[in-house]
Amino acid sequence: MDYALVALVLLMLPLAFARPFAGAVAFTCLTYLRPQNLVGGIAMDLRLSLLVLAATVGGLAIAFVRGKEKPEIRTPWFVMAVALAGVFWIAAQNAIFPELAKDALIDFLKLLVGVGITVALCNTPARIRTILLTTVISFGAMTVISLANPVWDAGRLTGGGGDYRDSNDFALALCMVLPLLLCGWRIAPKKALRVVMLAMIPVVLVAIVLAQSRGGFLALAVTLAVWAVVTRGRVFKIALAPAAVFTFLAFAPPAYLERITNIQNYSHDSSARDRLSSWKVAQRIAADRPLTGAGPGNFLAVYDRYTNDFRAPHVAHNTPLQILANAGFPALVIFATILLYGMVVAANLARRARLRRSLAGTPEARESLEWIDALGTGIALSIVAFAVGSQFLSRDQLELFYLLTGLAAAMAAQTRGVLARSAKPAPIGASGGNRAKRACRRENNAPIVRGRVIQEGPVPCAFVN
Repeated sequence: MDYALVALVLLMLPLAFARPFAGAVAFTCLTYLRPQNLVGGIAMDLRLSLLVLAATVGGLAIAFVRGKEKPEIRTPWFVMAVALAGVFWIAAQNAIFPELAKDALIDFLKLLVGVGITVALCNTPARIRTILLTTVISFGAMTVISLANPVWDAGRLTGGGGDYRDSNDFALALCMVLPLLLCGWRIAPKKALRVVMLAMIPVVLVAIVLAQSRGGFLALAVTLAVWAVVTRGRVFKIALAPAAVFTFLAFAPPAYLERITNIQNYSHDSSARDRLSSWKVAQRIAADRPLTGAGPGNFLAVYDRYTNDFRAPHVAHNTPLQILANAGFPALVIFATILLYGMVVAANLARRARLRRSLAGTPEARESLEWIDALGTGIALSIVAFAVGSQFLSRDQLELFYLLTGLAAAMAAQTRGVLARSAKPAPIGASGGNRAKRACRRENNAPIVRGRVIQEGPVPCAFVN
């Protein structure tokens, strides 16, 4: 199987070179499906995803020179990503152990380049949808394979390799993929694909439970609560909440329920005490070296210098503290800005699309805005899941996070014209509900007048009470 996969990827390289976006899709599959980890052997040694990325970069450079590709890089996300890379580079130059920092920096730059090329090629709405659907389907397929052929770590389910070999990391990524399935299935181009995505939702939920991650549980709980409140049918979803809780308590493994109940009794839990110790170490590093930290990849190497107990060295188990200890306050500020930017932009796109849809006069106009609402909501909820789960994990180099924040920026750039375009006016005398009236007033910055046609602003609409 490993030779077959290698042959398939090698045959794909000319296509990636000739059609860079096809290379980006293949790179996304290799990143989130992880077939190289599933088959092992020579496929692991050749770094197939890097081969595809190299062919894609080469093809993109030539296509750009010839005017056949116009990568979308004029977004705030690229500015922040370059700034973050620069801050990590400065931290690496001032690291306590420069060789360790060099290796960690190279890995981080490869991550940013891969994500950056993928995001830059998403210069049309169709490409954005393709990359997001490819990501979701690939990760969902990897989850199915992980359940069919499970690898357990102390009784906890792990993923298919790469960033997901740890059960906690796997659970966090699953919590991020779940909102994309819940919101994105509606915009799948084929009915069969919609059915597959719907079928993956319970699979992902089962995998999250079997991973038995307490951070994953908190991320799942917050994400589902926000999803139930902000999406359509909220009353029905909230009404089903008690049944969902009962089902979880009835079928969750007893060991998982015990881990969850120990969240409050952290003083009696060895894993929790390890985390508290590593948090204090990260804080001491930040206090000693606030601008550059200890350097990327240096945390464990300098752990003993900053600890005052006898607990074994651990990563910080907290993404903000990990970044703070690795690269200082400037890196933390930029990272937090990327997170907030992606969340706010995606949520705002979804909100504006819903408002426009309520004003649209034709089914075609409403359908053209559906995908913005669905994917904007899904991305915003995914980033919420990351924001919660990353408080208990050191995942400052999770590719999925950077991809989703980058795609939020790409969506903002590609949908600017769609959201600014005037909707078809509603017929004179048409009635509208309070939500539509508020939408009209907000879009036009004009008052709603009883029984009058409002023509101010770019979106004419009419309401009669």
